Amino acid sequence: MALFTEMTAISGQVKSGGCFQTKEFLQTCEKVVEMTTHFGSVFAVVQKDISKNISILQAKLRANETAYKDLFAMVGQDVKQSGTKDGTCACSLLWLKRAMQFLVAMIDELAKDPSKTLSAAVTDAYENTLKPFHGRMVQTMMWGVTKGLPGRDHFEQKLGGNIKGPAEGFVNSFGPLLQEIHAWMVQQNLNDPKKA
Repeated sequence: MALFTEMTAISGQVKSGGCFQTKEFLQTCEKVVEMTTHFGSVFAVVQKDISKNISILQAKLRANETAYKDLFAMVGQDVKQSGTKDGTCACSLLWLKRAMQFLVAMIDELAKDPSKTLSAAVTDAYENTLKPFHGRMVQTMMWGVTKGLPGRDHFEQKLGGNIKGPAEGFVNSFGPLLQEIHAWMVQQNLNDPKKA
């Protein structure tokens, strides 16, 4: 439960100083990835992909932490310099946003239904978030991932017990930030539904 509390605390700092803080947003995403280590090694490929997108955005932030403290300013500037191809900030943010939407939806599924298995929560969240952007090969891989996940009790035990309250707090804190990123990307024509 301490991890959810920490994730909520960091995500609560994302909207401060009149901007959308890049550093705190990426720190929150890193904590979410840390949470997925309790899914076991079956989730390692997914973790690696998410971490790659975080790393691309962190590298850009490190280039000029003052100029790029606002996520939207940083990505907007990178679009002007590099476009939206793979490996750019725009593409990385698009996939990071999608991954976080998936994981927040999974957390929400678990918080809403204490009888739902981890596998069912991941499957339902995947169906409603990432699946439309994945080809058949990735969909098949994700199906295999869901079959290899540990039980809910094991997952919750690793996180310190019943996660309902802390999970709801995190979803309520981080979910709206992801919606704001989504709205900004749509407004900037960066939410390409064909990027799969």
